[in-house]
Amino acid sequence: MKYVLSYKGRKLGETMDRELAEAMLVQLSACFRGLEIVEAPLQQRAG
Repeated sequence: MKYVLSYKGRKLGETMDRELAEAMLVQLSACFRGLEIVEAPLQQRAG
């Protein structure tokens, strides 16, 4: 499963695995109050 960081319902950055998302959350939480990790929606292939 892939995750993204979310701030006030807005996606920040690209999708990442849970471990990286948690590390980024710790680093950025001092800058953003209300920052959270959410599951990334599945992307459909263009074809």
